[in-house]
Amino acid sequence: MTNTRISQSHTCLQCGKTFFPFRASKGFYCSNKCRFVASEKNPTYTCEGCGKTFIDKRHRAKYCSNPCYQKKKINRTLTERLFPFIEKTDYCWLWNGSRVRGGYGRIYFNGKFEFVHRLMYEAVTGEDISNKVVRHYICDNPPCCNPEHLRSGTMADNSADAVRHKRHAHGETSYAKLTESDVLKIRADNRKQEEIANQYGVSRGCIKHIKLRNTWKHLP
Repeated sequence: MTNTRISQSHTCLQCGKTFFPFRASKGFYCSNKCRFVASEKNPTYTCEGCGKTFIDKRHRAKYCSNPCYQKKKINRTLTERLFPFIEKTDYCWLWNGSRVRGGYGRIYFNGKFEFVHRLMYEAVTGEDISNKVVRHYICDNPPCCNPEHLRSGTMADNSADAVRHKRHAHGETSYAKLTESDVLKIRADNRKQEEIANQYGVSRGCIKHIKLRNTWKHLP
């Protein structure tokens, strides 16, 4: 069976010549001659993990050992882990890594899965968000992790954002039994809730939630 050449060009690490390696080749050298010449040399590099000078004929040239590589990988800052998977546009910062069904990015961090937009907001602002919700206040785009588009708040704030972005049903709908004018009359009605419910054909619980402003919150 004959080897086929790949279409992407490589640069020989020995002579600098541009060539198209075979698929079975690693593509470091354009010929065996260059490979043999390079093997006679003892190139030295500085380990990015411990700073030690070492020799590497395989031209990996980043870490002197696997423990140094693993230590450097573990000790990376949060932003160093996040930014390789972020695509910055003129408006949003889109997460191109793992996402949940709703489109929110996630990453395994500190022994558990975390939402990327929460980690990014906390890393940039330094705010403690352990008991808070991080909302997409500006863009309403789940994959976005641009800190300028995010705000912290409560679940009530998040629900208000949903209404503002028209992601939440509110007001009069085709299936609602009550209209906005009915709700305003119910709130002003001082009769027993059961009597009001019977008049409008709804449950007493529905009247209770209207009077407590748990529903129809957009009305005054």
